[in-house]
Order: sequence, then C-alpha cells, then structure tokens
Amino acid sequence: MRGALLLAAFAPAAFGSLPSLDEDYTAPEIGAPHTFTATNVSIADVQAIPADAGFGCYDSPLKGEMVSISGTVTAKLANGFYIQDDTAAVFISYILNQDTISIGDSLDVTGIVEETRGMTEIIGVQELENNGAATAKTAIAKSTADVGTGCSAPAEEFEGLLLKYTNVSVLAPANDDPIDMIRVSDGNGAAYVKKTYLTPGTTSSLADVTGSEVMTGWVLNSVSGILRYLDGTFVLVLRDGDDLDATDYVAVETTSPTVAPTGQPVTRATNMPTTTELEAAEHEGDDAGAANAGGIIVGGIVAGACVGGLATYGYKRKSLNNDVPLSEQAGNASL
Repeated sequence: MRGALLLAAFAPAAFGSLPSLDEDYTAPEIGAPHTFTATNVSIADVQAIPADAGFGCYDSPLKGEMVSISGTVTAKLANGFYIQDDTAAVFISYILNQDTISIGDSLDVTGIVEETRGMTEIIGVQELENNGAATAKTAIAKSTADVGTGCSAPAEEFEGLLLKYTNVSVLAPANDDPIDMIRVSDGNGAAYVKKTYLTPGTTSSLADVTGSEVMTGWVLNSVSGILRYLDGTFVLVLRDGDDLDATDYVAVETTSPTVAPTGQPVTRATNMPTTTELEAAEHEGDDAGAANAGGIIVGGIVAGACVGGLATYGYKRKSLNNDVPLSEQAGNASL
C-alpha cells in the first residue's frame, strides 16, 4: 500500500500529462544559440566608478553584462584598439583583424564588459560596425597630480583616455618603480610614463627619439598617450614616436665634470664620460670620499656641497660592497 502511494505521488499526472506514443513529439534542438540582449550605454557608464576599489582597481559596475557602445578609435594594438567618446574611453579586446579599422574611425561595438588585471575592456565582441572617419580625438591636457601613481578613483575616471602632460620634469628613479616606467612631474605630483610605446613601429621607445635613455632632470615640453592600468599603477603610454618628437625634451648641457653648487639640478651631459673618467670620479671608492664621488641625489637635486663627475653626468657611483644595497651605502641616493 505504501508503495502504491509513493507511485501515485510521483505519477506523471503530478507533473502534467506526457505525450502519448501516438502523438507527434518534437524534441528541443540541441545546442540552439542563446540570444543575448545588449543594453545601449555610454562609455562613461562602462567606466563608472563604484564606491569601493574592490580586488582590482574599481571594477566596472557593468562587469559581465552585454553592452552596445559608440566611440572614435584613438589607438590600435596587435589585439585590439581604444575607442573614446566625449567623456570616457575603453579598450576593445581580441580584435585581431583590424585591416579595415583606422585611428579616427567612428565605431559601434557590442560586447561583454570585463576586467583584466584592473583594466576595463570589452571582450566577446558580437557586433562591430565601422561608420567611417570622424573627427580625430585630441589629447586632453591633465596635470600629473590628476593621475598620480598607483590606483585611485580620480585616475580611474581617465582610464583609457588620450591624455597630455606639459612641462614635466623627469624625476630620479625610486626602488619601487615598475619596470620600463619613468616618473615625471609638472610640479604638482608624480605620475608614470612608459618607456616603450603602445604600438611599436619604426620607433619603439622614448630612447629611439631622444637618442639615449631619458635621464633624471630632463624637462619634457609635452608627452601624450593612452592612460592604462599596468603593474598596479596608472601609466601614460605613448602610442608611437609622434607623441614625443626631438623637440619635446630639453637636455641642459655641461662641458666637463665640475663641482656643482648645492641645490643645482642634475642634468644629462651631452659629452658622456668615458669609463676612465667614471672610475676616476669615484675617488678610489673610499667611503670618506663617497659624497664627493657620487653625490647625494634626491629627486634630481644635488644635496651635497661638493660632487664629482658622476653626479654631473647624472650617474651614481658603482657599488663598493655588493652585499649592501647601493641605496644604503654612504654617498648614494635611492636611485
């Protein structure tokens, strides 16, 4: 009796009637495509800043959603491109065939909002329509203090935008600087600029334009690029050599390794020293003469009363003790 009750409880009637063997039955199609509905939003909606930075760097509130956006192409990479509207920008990822896309084109894009190591992007592109050439975007002038270093809500507002810094000085390197970045400041705060370009071509780095590594104390009249989030910090990445040409930097010349007065900025010499001159400038490497040999350099300023050839040339002396970090040895700065 109990068994009969159980069978009755789970009889087909409990779930509705099943088709008779005499009836035609059409099984659902296996693997039928799922239809996604995209929401039309602005790029600013995609880049909206939540109250909490979260585990990345202010993930998009639309993360995981299918959206349709429009913008103008400002930069191209091997695997995608940046588009920008009047207020915001975003990276369109995994677009390998870009033969018909040019900087300045107006695009309509439908895809999924995603975060990759703190950077917002559009992946899984479903639709991409090129509306042809539009008015090219010009770089937006910002202070280095507006961006700063690391992750911050103010900088997040500018992620992906084509920005421009003017009249910035190259600061002395810090121990925690990410690889391939230099710090610059317009006098209001430091921000990072990447040494290598976004789209390497005939020129692939700042050194290709300036003729040597960018040195502490140089003044860049202007530097433009796309603001990206890399290695835990926002950094301005030049698209190519056109964002910095040979007239965009000032290297103050010095004629010989001379004693520099206290407070004098350390700048690059055009007559770079020979190995013999560098070794001689170390004053035989004794710690008593270390300040004379290497100088105490903080933020590109000579703090010592007497410095030799190394500081004049923007160099620091060689390590006297390989077991002690250079920055902790007498006469050396944290460069």
